[in-house]
Amino acid sequence: MILLTKKFKISQIVLGIFFHIMCVVPIKGQTLLHSHNDYQRQFPLHDAIRLDYDIIEVDVFLRNDTLVVCHDKKKVLHAPTLFDVYISKLVNYNLDQLEGKIIMLDIKEYSDGIITAIINLQKRNITIFKHVSILLSGNFDRMGTLNKIQNTNIFLDGRFNDIKSQFTISTIPIISLNIKDFVNWNGRYRIKRKEALRLKSIIDEVHASGKKIRFWNTYDHPQTWNILKALGVDIIGVDNLELMASYYNLSTD
Repeated sequence: MILLTKKFKISQIVLGIFFHIMCVVPIKGQTLLHSHNDYQRQFPLHDAIRLDYDIIEVDVFLRNDTLVVCHDKKKVLHAPTLFDVYISKLVNYNLDQLEGKIIMLDIKEYSDGIITAIINLQKRNITIFKHVSILLSGNFDRMGTLNKIQNTNIFLDGRFNDIKSQFTISTIPIISLNIKDFVNWNGRYRIKRKEALRLKSIIDEVHASGKKIRFWNTYDHPQTWNILKALGVDIIGVDNLELMASYYNLSTD
């Protein structure tokens, strides 16, 4: 089962949000950190592992029968392979460093072939994937995909309709939502009480289903991270890994 065992308790800072009181909330050890579009960094994978991020997001397409890393279909022909950028480098780390890590594959163009390629990649690198989970994200039919990934260490990233669906946390452990679908808050100013309550209601609904929640399309700034964490968000997406590390004093060894 996907390893999402870090604990988080809603603190009284939530009240402070409503009255526009800000403070630094400790992050690591309580909240999962998500390296957004990790492949776009100067050192893909390495910085995320070095700074102890939990989820590493990679956009993937299928080129012939090979998984390649890119965001734009126009670049698929010359895109590097997922194996070269990530899988081949995972063997350079101690298994203790990899334990519980999640590779989120954001499928940019769905097909039966890409699911088969992901399953085959996992099987060929089974030693690594006994410790690292694969989470499939993107716009695709969850039920149809579920039938293809039975008995694998592969899980699905859910959407709003999956909160109260028949899918259990052993299949869809995470719900990822576009924050702009629910509030106008852009993260650059203090959140309004009405919008904070709206987000809190969604977060509570996800937690009631036993799942964890991540909002994407959030502003990359400590004030935003503090508010998200205080509201109970389990997974915080980060673009500037070093900013998060320096602000919250994460290890950079």
